[in-house]
Amino acid sequence: MRLIQATVRSRTDNGVSKWHLDVEATPVGGVLLGALVAWMGWKGLKLISRRLWLPVGAGVAVLALRRMARSNKEPEDYQEEE
Repeated sequence: MRLIQATVRSRTDNGVSKWHLDVEATPVGGVLLGALVAWMGWKGLKLISRRLWLPVGAGVAVLALRRMARSNKEPEDYQEEE
């Protein structure tokens, strides 16, 4: 009894490789596949959320550096007239 059947095809045209994935599932296989994907997503989310502060902190630092660089350029753009 097959619950899930996947077929992968590859074709190369003019040096460009194209992949085609065809997945067929029975209703029971679809439920099992959905549960597996949900479980993997939950585990991945828990793993990322533990280390989420690092990318968020890096993003805030990059935005602060961009704002500082932009504020340093602004006085040069505007010259006061006497």
